[in-house]
Amino acid sequence: YGTADEKRRSFPLSAEDYGWVDAARYADAARRAEMARRYAAGVRAADAALGRLLDGIGARFERPPLVLVTGDHGEALDEHLAGRGYAYDHGEFLDADVVCVPLVLAGPGVSPGRSGGAVSLVDVYGTLAAAADLGDVPARDLRRPDAGRRVVAVGRRRVDPGARASVRAHAAAAFDGSGGAIVGEERAGVPEGASAEARELHRTALRHWAALAERPGGRSLDPELRETLEALGYVQ
Repeated sequence: YGTADEKRRSFPLSAEDYGWVDAARYADAARRAEMARRYAAGVRAADAALGRLLDGIGARFERPPLVLVTGDHGEALDEHLAGRGYAYDHGEFLDADVVCVPLVLAGPGVSPGRSGGAVSLVDVYGTLAAAADLGDVPARDLRRPDAGRRVVAVGRRRVDPGARASVRAHAAAAFDGSGGAIVGEERAGVPEGASAEARELHRTALRHWAALAERPGGRSLDPELRETLEALGYVQ
């Protein structure tokens, strides 16, 4: 939500503007539009930078290598602001806006264009293995013209009752696509009609969250490690 220049100058980000927010802070439609504009500008800047990188690779190599670029998450804008008080963030839910990520493939055997077909990050392995000529790989090669025609199925997996409490807590946080649970908040709830298993997962998550809240302050980090994590945005 900031320009590259702003980020280089340690552009200050207010915690009140991201994640769990007071919907009243964004009651003005113009402010929501401005946040969307800033985010879109960041996407365009990243896309332009990738274009310059690919141009440079093309000019330097007689036979350009295969380049595959993807992301680890998408981003929620104001889609869930009214219903959840959650906006301009990622990491709490598994909605389509967060699990759909960019995927760019360029190089030999790849025709320029844009596909609206459904593919999956599990196919990245097959594509790179095929490009490296590693033999038969039981996964799709995304360079094929028909690669985008597959419909990716959404499955549900049973959580192992013996899994660590932290794993169960994360599972409970997204146990039901009809509404989900906000773990550890007073607004937490179980969607009406949820299964007994889902309710038990939710209770386990809340117990785990309560145990975490009772722990003393976080462990100290090596200064160099902390600086690295802060640069990546994982430590504040």
